[in-house]
Amino acid sequence: MPLASCPRCKTLFNKGQDPSQEGPSVCAKCVDDEEADYEAVRAYLEEHPSRSAAAVARATDVAESCVLRFVAEGRIKNVTTREAIKCGRCGAPAISTSKRLCEGCLNKLNQQLAAEQASVRLPPKQDASGKPKPAAGSEGGMGSAPGRLRDVIDTKRRLR
Repeated sequence: MPLASCPRCKTLFNKGQDPSQEGPSVCAKCVDDEEADYEAVRAYLEEHPSRSAAAVARATDVAESCVLRFVAEGRIKNVTTREAIKCGRCGAPAISTSKRLCEGCLNKLNQQLAAEQASVRLPPKQDASGKPKPAAGSEGGMGSAPGRLRDVIDTKRRLR
């Protein structure tokens, strides 16, 4: 059972039993509020299609993050989100709603990731008795590269 943090109240909840099915995006305590916000946004968009996420949020008194969550989940489609989505690193306009990074930061992050992956050295292979096998040109040792690599990967995941 995957655990998730409720985006409304920040408590942990079980997202669902079957990973192939999307579970609720909020905890059981917040489902009613989420549905009420969805209905308010849907009703507003029926009368005012193609408004920006910020405009919909202001008009309906629903948090902009909630409106963007509805868009990300595919519950609403006729919201203009381009102006609301900014890069998570530098604040420039993001290239997509799913990546939440600008092109420059995405390229820098990919270069950092590639550099860290290239610097990782695996420990020497061992034979059946547990003794290290001599490898041509291997220096062995892990160093601190895996820690840096993990930091780059975690940064990339946080910005999605």
